[in-house]
Amino acid sequence: MSTPTEAPANRAVRKIRTRAVLFLIAAVIAGVAAVVLVKFYLDQARQRSVNASENSVPVVIATAEIPSGQPLDAQQLRVVLWPQGYAPSGTFQRVDQVVGQTPRQTLVAGEPVLASRLADRSLGHGLAALLGKGARAMTVKVDQVVGIAGFVQPGDRVDVITTIQLDEDARAALANRAERISKIILQDIPVLAVGEHLTTDGNKPVKVQVVTLEVQPEESERLALASMYGKIQLTMRARIDRETVQTAGVTPVALLGEEVPKVPPAPAVVAVAQPAPAAPVVAKKEQPPRRRARVEKTLPPAVAPPPPPPSPVVEILRGTSKVEERTLKPTGGAP
Repeated sequence: MSTPTEAPANRAVRKIRTRAVLFLIAAVIAGVAAVVLVKFYLDQARQRSVNASENSVPVVIATAEIPSGQPLDAQQLRVVLWPQGYAPSGTFQRVDQVVGQTPRQTLVAGEPVLASRLADRSLGHGLAALLGKGARAMTVKVDQVVGIAGFVQPGDRVDVITTIQLDEDARAALANRAERISKIILQDIPVLAVGEHLTTDGNKPVKVQVVTLEVQPEESERLALASMYGKIQLTMRARIDRETVQTAGVTPVALLGEEVPKVPPAPAVVAVAQPAPAAPVVAKKEQPPRRRARVEKTLPPAVAPPPPPPSPVVEILRGTSKVEERTLKPTGGAP
C-alpha cells in the first residue's frame, strides 16, 4: 500500500504549531527562572537588611541647612542608620530628643546632630543660647574699616585694637609722655553676630553698622572704655590660632623713631698751625704781625710789565729790489 501524500497546507500548519509549543515552553522556563532569581535577590536583600539593622545604630541628621540660633523643628530632622562603631559620639537616636534645642553653629543637610553643637535648653533661644558659661554679648559700632570691609562673619575670631588719648594720670602711670597710644586690648574674641544676622553665607561681605562680640565681664569693661574714649579697630585672626601675644603698644614717637634716619655726628676738625710767611726786610720799624698781615692784604696784586717795543728795522734797496734788512740794536743813548 502506498502512504498518502500530506498536503502542503497541512505541513505548514503542523510546523507553526510545533514552533508555538517550543516558544511556550521557553517562556515558561524563563518565567520560572526569573521568579527564582527575584526571590533569591529579595532573600539576599532581606538578609543584608537584617544584618545591617543588627550592626547599625539610628542617628538623627538634618535634612536641610539649619542656621545657628534657630530652634530645631521635627520637619528639619530624620533618623538614618549608621554602621555600628562609625557613628560620631554625642549623636541622638530619636527626633524628639532634639526638637526645640538651639544649634550653636550652622548645621548643613545630612550632618548628624551632635550634643556638643547644641545649646543647653535652659539657656533659651536666639543669641542668649549661643553664649558660653559666664560670657557676655556686647555690641560695638563698626564701619567699613573697623569691620574689616564687611568680611567679618559670625563664628570668626578677632582682636580688638584701641587708639586712645592719654591723660596726665595715664602718662604718669605709664611713664610715657606720648599723647596717644595704640594697643591690643582684647585677643581671640568670638564674633556672635554681624548686624542682626546670627549667620551668613560667608561668601559675600556684609555691610553692617554693629558687630556683637562674646566677651567676659572684665573684657566688657575694657571694651566699653575703649569705645567711649578712643577708637577701636578689629583685626581678624585664623580660627585655629588661639595664641595670646603680649604687646607693649606703640606711640607716635616710637612709630616714627624707627623711620627717621639717624645722622652721624660730624667728625672733629683739628686745626693745624701753618708757618707764618717771612716778613720782608724794610728799613723802618717792623710792624706787628697783625698789622703786617693787614697791610699785606691791602696791597694791590702785582701787575706784569708791558712787553718792550719792537726794534726798528732798516731796509737797504738797490734799484727797485730789496737787498737786505737790518735790525738796529738799541744803544745806551737817547733814541
